[in-house]
Amino acid sequence: MIDPKVRRRLEQDLAFQSERVRNLLHAAYQDPNRAWARWQAGIEGRGPEAFSTRLLNKPTLLGRHKGRLWFNFWKDAEYQNSLRAHAELVRLARPWHAAVMQVTQIKAREQAEKDQTEKAADIRAQWQEQRQERDQARAARDREQEGKDSPER
Repeated sequence: MIDPKVRRRLEQDLAFQSERVRNLLHAAYQDPNRAWARWQAGIEGRGPEAFSTRLLNKPTLLGRHKGRLWFNFWKDAEYQNSLRAHAELVRLARPWHAAVMQVTQIKAREQAEKDQTEKAADIRAQWQEQRQERDQARAARDREQEGKDSPER
């Protein structure tokens, strides 16, 4: 059985990591909801390592950055903040994925324990039913035996 405190802590960590990623997506990209959907699909599809490498090499993978870039080298303040948030996103891919995996594993483990408990209860019920049938059969044989052993009048 998983301690409720541990479960709550891991769920809080996932919520915290998700909120961090969402805040950074909001700071970095023009369409943060679309970027979030692409983030989740990318991490689940490629894994955190490959996805963060791909995101590092292709900054517009999740969408268009906020701010403007003039003459392909002059960046305004919003664009520079967007690039900083993007760099932080690359770093957060692994902790976010780890938090997702831990919560998923806890849920799977709890389901397995629940299934095992139900199976054990079913086996226990079958065993008690078989025991009751054996006891009834034994009692019937004993009554039969008593009927044969007793003198007839």
